[in-house]
Amino acid sequence: MQRVIDLAHQKKILQAKDLGSFGLSHSYLRSAVRQGILIQVSRGLYIPADADFGEKLDFAIVAKRAPKAIFCLISALRFHNLTTQLASDVWIAISSSAHTPIIDYPPVRAVYMPKKCLDLGIERHVVETIPIQVYSVAKTVVDCFRFMDLVGMDVALESLEEALREARCNRAELLQFAKLCGVEKVVQESMGSVSK
Repeated sequence: MQRVIDLAHQKKILQAKDLGSFGLSHSYLRSAVRQGILIQVSRGLYIPADADFGEKLDFAIVAKRAPKAIFCLISALRFHNLTTQLASDVWIAISSSAHTPIIDYPPVRAVYMPKKCLDLGIERHVVETIPIQVYSVAKTVVDCFRFMDLVGMDVALESLEEALREARCNRAELLQFAKLCGVEKVVQESMGSVSK
């Protein structure tokens, strides 16, 4: 049991399949959950009961299940602390030809992007030892305009204003991504309407 607990603390999110390479039985996981030592956060995923992921637990769970997922739109805005919007779903961008990953928790909302936009502005971060991919501030703001029908014009304008006000990106970066993603006109017009 102690080896399972140590492994959970080391990995931060323990997958049931991790036990096999250490010759450990899955029964230890069930026992650790019953004793309140581990918490099952999703099918086959466990965290130590004393773990403190804060708001970023959902990012870590999704990244563990779908390592190629790129966090976008509302989720990326939340990651960068650029919105007060709450979303029940975790937003991820995937290739137009990919299948949406099946994740039981948290609920995931996939946004399909063409390759030319999918690979732009990706940042790599680590959440409690779990590597994640999230779009940069500038790319996220541009995506909010590109997907206004999903997030709303108010969210797009709020993200633009906050990003510029807090100097999290500059106008040139925004226009560069906007041009590459085909929304240059609407982003340029919107920049003219926000305070400098």
